[in-house]
Amino acid sequence: MALRTPPAVDALDADGRIVRIRPIAPGDLAALIAMHQRCTTADLRYRFFGSGRGVLGIEARRLAGLGGTGRGVALAVEDGGEIVAAASFERFREDPGRAEFGVLVTEEHQHRGLGTLLLEHLALAAGAAGVKELSGQVLGDNYKMLRLARRLVPGTPMPYADGVVDVVLTADLDGAFADEVAARERSAERLSLRPLLDPVSVAVVGASRTGRGVGARILRSIVDGDFTGPVYPVHPDADTLAGLPASASFAELPQPVDLVIVAVPAPAVAGVLHEAGEAEALAAVVVTAGFAETGDAAAQDALVRIARDHDMRLVGPNCLGVVNTARSVRLQASFAAEPPAAGGLALASQSGAVGIAALAHASRTGLGVHSFVSLGNKADVSGNDLLAYWYDDPATKAVALYLESFGNPRKFARIARAVARRKPVLAVKGGRSEPGRRAGRSHTAAAATSDTAVDALFAQAGVIRCDTLEQLLDTARVLVDQPLPRGRRLGVIGNAGGVGVLAADAAADAGLAVPDAAARARLAAAVPDAAAAANPVDLGAAADPGPSRRRSRPSANRARSTP
Repeated sequence: MALRTPPAVDALDADGRIVRIRPIAPGDLAALIAMHQRCTTADLRYRFFGSGRGVLGIEARRLAGLGGTGRGVALAVEDGGEIVAAASFERFREDPGRAEFGVLVTEEHQHRGLGTLLLEHLALAAGAAGVKELSGQVLGDNYKMLRLARRLVPGTPMPYADGVVDVVLTADLDGAFADEVAARERSAERLSLRPLLDPVSVAVVGASRTGRGVGARILRSIVDGDFTGPVYPVHPDADTLAGLPASASFAELPQPVDLVIVAVPAPAVAGVLHEAGEAEALAAVVVTAGFAETGDAAAQDALVRIARDHDMRLVGPNCLGVVNTARSVRLQASFAAEPPAAGGLALASQSGAVGIAALAHASRTGLGVHSFVSLGNKADVSGNDLLAYWYDDPATKAVALYLESFGNPRKFARIARAVARRKPVLAVKGGRSEPGRRAGRSHTAAAATSDTAVDALFAQAGVIRCDTLEQLLDTARVLVDQPLPRGRRLGVIGNAGGVGVLAADAAADAGLAVPDAAARARLAAAVPDAAAAANPVDLGAAADPGPSRRRSRPSANRARSTP
C-alpha cells in the first residue's frame, strides 16, 4: 500500500501546551542537524547505540529524505519555530507489513509527552499504509522508552538479549493503546483549558468609557459577579473603567493574565491577540463578529495562528463569553442578561442567542449551571475540547450542548461516549432541515451534517438527543437536580384524567411500569378526595400545583408510599 504524507496538525503536550506535528521535508535538513546537536551524549547513545556525533548528519539527511520515497514516514514536533523532536518508521524490505521506528526528543523538551505524541501519529500513519507492526531495539537501561512502550502495549512480550530489548508496537491502535491516547488527550485538554474556565486573573480589552457596548457590559458583569481574582481593563486612553484602574497596554499590566476578553472591532482583533500573546496571556475569548461567519475565513485563520504561536487557547470569535459559577472563581464573563445560579450543569452553545435563551431559561426554572461556554465560530476550542475538560470535573453532573456542526465527528463520538459513561450528555443539533443547515452556514460558518448521520452519531456516542432547547434544559433539570430512581416503577399524579392517560401511555412506550393494585390502598388513604385514586392519580380539576394544606406525614413515610 502506498504511503500518504500525514497532514500537519496542532496537538497538546502533557502540560497542555500547543505544539505542531508535521511531516519532515528536505528543507528541514539544517533544523534537523541543529536539533541533533542539541541532544546530550546520553540521549544520542540511547537513540544510536553510540555517542559519536559523526552520525548526526547522516541521520538528519535520512529523515529529511524519507518523505515521498514510499519507504516510510518522518515526523517532527515544532515548538516556537524550531524542531524539538523527531520520529520515523521505515519499512523492512523483506516484509513491508513491518517497519522499524525511532524517536528522539531533545533534553530540554523531555517530560512533555512528545515521544508519546509522535508514536501515536506514527502508528496512525503506519496503520493507514498497511503496516501492522512497528518494532525497534531499545537499550536495556533506556528506562524512559521502556516505560513508555510498556504503558502503550501492556502485556506484550519484549525479549531481552545482550543488553538490548526488542520493542514491538502494533500499528492498529489496540484497546490499551487507544485508552492511553484518550487519557493523555483528556489530561492535556484539562491543563490547556484551565486558564479559560478557571482563570486566576482576567483582562478586558474593548470596554468603552461611556459604559455602552459589549465590552463594557462584560467588564461590568465580571465586576458585579465578584470574580475572585484581579480584573484589568486595557484601554489606550481611559484612566478608570467600571471603577477599576485601566492600563494603556498589556505591557503595563502588573502581571501576566490567564484570560483575555477581546471586544474590539474586527480589524483590531489580530493586533490585540498578538499583544496579549507577547504578554504571556494563556487564553482569549473573542466576542467580536465579522470573521468566517461573514466569509472572511482568512482573517479567522490568522487569529488561530497567532494564538498557536503564543500558546494560547482561543474561544470564538463571534461568541457570547464564558461563565464559571464555582465559589472559588465566580466568573461571569459574558453579556447575557441573566447570570445563572450555581449548580451542576455544564453548558456549551455554538450560538450566542441560544446561549442567552438557555441561561435565561435556567434562571427562570431554577436550574443551576456550573460552567457555560459560548463557542461561536469554534476557530479553536470546540465541543470536543470541552467534553474532554468536563470528563474529570467533579462539579459537573451533566453536560448539555447546542451544536450546529461537528469539526471531528469520530473524535466527538469517542470523547462523548467516554463522558456519557460517567455523567449524562445531552445535545440539541441545530440545522435538522435544509433551510436550517443553510442558516447555520451563514450564522457560525457551520458545516452541514445530515440529520440521519447526527442520529447515528449520537446513538453511537450515548448522547441523549433533544429536539428543542426547552426539552434539553427540562431533561437536564431532572438529571442534575433529582436523585437517580432505583427502578422502573412510576407514579403519575395530575389534575386531569386525559393527561394522566397520555402520561401512562408514554411511560409504557419508554419501558416504565405504572403499577396499580399494590398502590391503590395507600393512594386512597393519602388523597381521599381524588377523582381517581388509582395510578395515574387524578386529583380533580380543583387541585393546583401548590403544596397541600393537609398535614403531611414524615418524608420517610411518603417515600415508602410511592408506588
